[in-house]
Amino acid sequence: MPVGLMVAAACLAVLILYAHWILVPGLGLDDFNLLTLSRTWREMWTHVWLPRNDHALPLTRMLSGVLMWLAQDVRMIPYLAGCQAPLAVVGTMLLVCRFVSRELGHAFYGLIAMTVFGVTTTYHECVSSYSGSYFVISMMTFMLALVAAQSWRLTGRAIYLCWCVIFCGLSPAWLGGGILSGVWCAIYLFPWPEPGEHRGTGPWKKRWWLCAVPILGSLLFLAISLPRTAAQIIHAEHYHGKTVFQAFDLVEGTIRTARTLVDSQVLGMFGLHFISPFPWPVVLVGLVLLLCGGIWWWRRAANRRLMLLGISLVLFFDLLAFSARVLWPYDQLHNWTRYHLAPHLGLVFFLMGGLPGMMAKRFPFGQGPGLTHLQARFIGGLIVASLICHFPRCESNHFFRKDQARMFELIEEKNKICQTHGIDAATAREALGFHQMPDCFRGDNAWDFLRGSESPKPMTPAEAKRWLGPE
Repeated sequence: MPVGLMVAAACLAVLILYAHWILVPGLGLDDFNLLTLSRTWREMWTHVWLPRNDHALPLTRMLSGVLMWLAQDVRMIPYLAGCQAPLAVVGTMLLVCRFVSRELGHAFYGLIAMTVFGVTTTYHECVSSYSGSYFVISMMTFMLALVAAQSWRLTGRAIYLCWCVIFCGLSPAWLGGGILSGVWCAIYLFPWPEPGEHRGTGPWKKRWWLCAVPILGSLLFLAISLPRTAAQIIHAEHYHGKTVFQAFDLVEGTIRTARTLVDSQVLGMFGLHFISPFPWPVVLVGLVLLLCGGIWWWRRAANRRLMLLGISLVLFFDLLAFSARVLWPYDQLHNWTRYHLAPHLGLVFFLMGGLPGMMAKRFPFGQGPGLTHLQARFIGGLIVASLICHFPRCESNHFFRKDQARMFELIEEKNKICQTHGIDAATAREALGFHQMPDCFRGDNAWDFLRGSESPKPMTPAEAKRWLGPE
């Protein structure tokens, strides 16, 4: 059976899983800031290096500007924003499929990996919110870097290593967590001895130093961004008077990393999530079980390079995220599923590293590059099972932002009045005053989405109010 057919089925499953979010979208808390500060090209360039909390987001600001340019009717903003994350998940799935297929030698394994990674609600906040979508886009950029690193490892062509450095530099330009991309690619490229190979032989001595080259991309981003953003990031408001260094607590971050593996990240692969974390005795038992299971899986694995990459994705991201967020109670962070994206990909890689030893005999390969009927039936069953496991959680987290939809209708109505009578956006906002944007942070003015006339006439706010009428 053609591999492309099953790839399409897995991608379609993601769109089915999140169809309600795509068809009935809405904007959340951080979405407002990203979009309203990129209303026009001029505003976007003004704010391109403006951090959001402790993230420098130049590419995120740029893409938000593109979205606002495409949404000539403001009522389209939620719909365009709602499509971005599912499409990014599909793109990341295709890269995961290519990477794992080449790493393990057959598309069958790549299809399993892309399905387990994409047809899930483990990181549903990254798909159901516009601001969360940049976690996915940053991860997709990392996967581009990883595929380039793999191409260099397989072919030795320097151009692929250059692309790896470029993508490692671009990944944190979407979101801060992408700064780990260079380290992750370096861990993958490090010439770990293959089974039966001694450390002193093969490529170990010849190429070990080249594994650090991807880190140059991360360092280059820091060199460009920190002179523009360091002061604001170090003294970010959400640290409540502390600096980013004073708020960082590696010990507490380590404890929370251990807890979240049991509380959320492993169970999330099966569509399970409990609002309250487990008590410590349950967590300790779970950690022991995970450790024993991980050791058993490691010993039977043929591709430990993939498993080491998976472990680094889980540990490094969790340690960074939870150490930097110790000011927030763990009970609250436990439900922030946007922090589960990178660890989920890591768990997928760890799982795939040991899978060939189990699957090769049960699902023998045919002579061609395609799938056997048995393999195709397994992939189809996995897609259906994933939908069944995750659909209830996805639907239970969806809610229709009715007041927000009405507000966008009203904004578009006022926009048309502005265009008809030549009222510029600033004058219109002054005339209309403040109106709280539903489902956004307190103080977010809905009229910030007003664009006004492109050919404004001289007009006072009082005169504009006569045309615009009451809210």
